[in-house]
Amino acid sequence: MRILVAEDDAILADAVLHSLRQSGYAVDWVKNGVEADCALAAHACAASTRAPTTSSPSHSISPSWKRACARSRAAACRAVRRFCAMVL
Repeated sequence: MRILVAEDDAILADAVLHSLRQSGYAVDWVKNGVEADCALAAHACAASTRAPTTSSPSHSISPSWKRACARSRAAACRAVRRFCAMVL
């Protein structure tokens, strides 16, 4: 499990990070809410590289639909990166 800690106080953040890491968690730290939003959005973009699937074998997703979804995800990720570059 990976945990994102948003804390502006470096001393408090260090204590929280140390405790979580000793408990076996992978931890990332950001200093404010904007950085947290950008980190979460970047993680979502990285995790969205797979095409949508369905669990039912009788229903399949057409290749054109998969391409359209991939283009939409890519455009959303580019928009998030531009926003984060402006505010950080």
